[in-house]
Amino acid sequence: MPSASSSTDEPGPSGTSRLARVVARMGALRQPPPRVRGVLLLVAVSVFAVGIVVSFRELDLRPGELNLAWLALVVVALTPLNLLVNVLELQVMARCVSRDGRLGWRSATRTTVLATAANVLPLPGGALVRIHALTGLGVSARRATGINVVGAMLWVAAGLLVAGLAALPQAPLLGAGAVVAALAGAGVSLALSRPLVAEQGLRPLLALIGVEVATTLVHGVRLFAVLQVLGVTATVRDGLVLGAAGPLAASAGVFPSGLGLAELLTALIAPVVDVPAAAGFAATGLGRILGLAVALPLALAFGARDLLQRGATAPVPPGDTRP
Repeated sequence: MPSASSSTDEPGPSGTSRLARVVARMGALRQPPPRVRGVLLLVAVSVFAVGIVVSFRELDLRPGELNLAWLALVVVALTPLNLLVNVLELQVMARCVSRDGRLGWRSATRTTVLATAANVLPLPGGALVRIHALTGLGVSARRATGINVVGAMLWVAAGLLVAGLAALPQAPLLGAGAVVAALAGAGVSLALSRPLVAEQGLRPLLALIGVEVATTLVHGVRLFAVLQVLGVTATVRDGLVLGAAGPLAASAGVFPSGLGLAELLTALIAPVVDVPAAAGFAATGLGRILGLAVALPLALAFGARDLLQRGATAPVPPGDTRP
């Protein structure tokens, strides 16, 4: 049996090579040149800003008319819960690709918060932060990238599965189609992940599937709660259906964290569950703003802490008379 270090750093069997080729092709398709990404970011921000203004006008809603009780629930409970499942996702990814390397809660939380904040940059910042954290465990960049791709694919599959099942009563054909697409996507993800997690057994991969389903459920419940903040009549099932837009938009990889695209997709899906398109756009946009309002201060706090620790451990230059 190969050692832990060889299992994470060597190219591995042909299955791993196939996974690497798939990852490289997907990366090439999803990552346009930096200048193009800058233009796309400007477009995404414009779509987001204009869409928020238009959707709030369509709903005839002013900021002072938001439901403060539901707003507090989203900020204090559901947004931190969403971060928590993302922390669990990163920890399980580490278990999938590294036999001995484990991310503790503090390190995983710091990485997740910084990755969330980095998603606002005109580059795949969140993915780069997670990959860096995994390579710090001795995992090769290829395997760290591969498990991130597998996790993203499973997240999309989980989103389609949950949304499809939730939509079956109101839109049987659309719901069934989403379920079939989810099962197909999950099958492809499992096939690709076999060589990647061969050394770890099936348990970490099953845990990753469970975490992606939990992430989807939390996202859907949170979206339902944001709809309540806006005073929109909706059910938890509606939130689960609309939640599919998030992973679909993020998987496109063109706009950072699906900015603008997720809101547009939610607006397109909303009429399926009898929710106004403007409400779908506004809810996804407001949810994004509230998420960043929680993540960015935490990211700044972690960054300041890192700077203080580096300053405290920096060597004293010759002639420095500091005590």
